[in-house]
Amino acid sequence: MHKNRIKIRKEYGFPRDTDYATIESYVADVKSDGIRHIVMTGPTPDTVTVFRALEALDMNQPGNTLYAAEMISADETAAAVQGSLGYFAPMTQLVGSERLASFRKAIESRLGHSVDPDSKAFFYGALSYDHILAVAYAIKAIKSDHAAVNRQNMMRYLRKMDFEGATGRVTLVPDTNDRANMPVQIFNSHGYKEDGKTVNFVSVGAVNVETGELTINEDAIVWPGGSRQPPQP
Repeated sequence: MHKNRIKIRKEYGFPRDTDYATIESYVADVKSDGIRHIVMTGPTPDTVTVFRALEALDMNQPGNTLYAAEMISADETAAAVQGSLGYFAPMTQLVGSERLASFRKAIESRLGHSVDPDSKAFFYGALSYDHILAVAYAIKAIKSDHAAVNRQNMMRYLRKMDFEGATGRVTLVPDTNDRANMPVQIFNSHGYKEDGKTVNFVSVGAVNVETGELTINEDAIVWPGGSRQPPQP
């Protein structure tokens, strides 16, 4: 943080599913201290609660910036959507392929209706599908080597996985648990779609998997309060 000249003025930690009143008190404390740049690293349920508090305290205003580690679901309450307007969140970038198209077709056939390929549900569905495949391939490899299927062997074989899934090539960086060459994009909440029922997330940037460089389309960004002008540092 020091090398990027970022000063953290307040920091809060709380258990998952903390009650609304407690979280609102934290947000009220942030507001009274004049903090205008808010970063949330918790899971979606708690992130939604923070957005509800931001709306209740009228903090979704021009000049503020909001960042979260998670995208909120498409059908969140109005208070959460309004409080989240203009926030940024990272998400896996799904690169078009025959496998991904087949996965989408299978999902739509099972559900009996079309799906939004840019929705959080579809992203996590594709990722979950590949997670299950990874476990299945690991178990198959363990059995092929006539070894025991246990925790130690599962982790050892999972770290050696390398296959093409719905989300692209699935393999890990050597000696880590990090997925290699995983394209990431940045989504920006534009509030509700025209139907007035689902969140309108727009991709405004992407990370180049080869160089690690982040490219941003500033013209596509909506900032808190519905502003098109970026806030001052």
